[in-house]
Amino acid sequence: LNIKAVKIEKAGFLKCQYKVQPNFKTLGSKLGSRLNKLIAALGVQNPSELKVQMDSSKNVRVVVDGETIVLEADDLVFTILPLASYSIAADAKAIVAVNTQIDEKLAREGLMRELLRKLQELRKEVGLDISDRITLQYSTDSDKLAEVFKEWSAYIMDELLCEHFSSVVSAEKTLDVLGSKISVTIQKV
Repeated sequence: LNIKAVKIEKAGFLKCQYKVQPNFKTLGSKLGSRLNKLIAALGVQNPSELKVQMDSSKNVRVVVDGETIVLEADDLVFTILPLASYSIAADAKAIVAVNTQIDEKLAREGLMRELLRKLQELRKEVGLDISDRITLQYSTDSDKLAEVFKEWSAYIMDELLCEHFSSVVSAEKTLDVLGSKISVTIQKV
């Protein structure tokens, strides 16, 4: 998992949707036959508003057949519903939301990281030491890989200890990088 940025926001920033259900263990004995009416009453409530009320007051008041029932934190089970393009985890004190949407720029960076990983493996495979400087020649029909080399050239060269790289008609070793083919030749300087 690669995290690009972390933001700490105030409570309520993320407009989570909740589902609320009674905790049958605690409420079954308390309410007996009124439990079904409570379920119906909860069904017409806004679960997110109930969650805010529970968090601020430590209880929720629900009217069932004209009687106000006070529900404590153990009496209700709140579940966060998934938000579009987010993966969410929560506990009593915090909600962590990871934006899982991948835009074109992030996709290119992921392709670059996978390309770099494959090239580092190739360095090891051909017996280069970690400090050996190299030249790199590459050939690809993939517009995406060509764009990655163009956009990330300085970073790739730095990470590979590459003094020079160039595009050529053909090269020695063919690699598969996330479905795109690239042929490369690595030589020690």
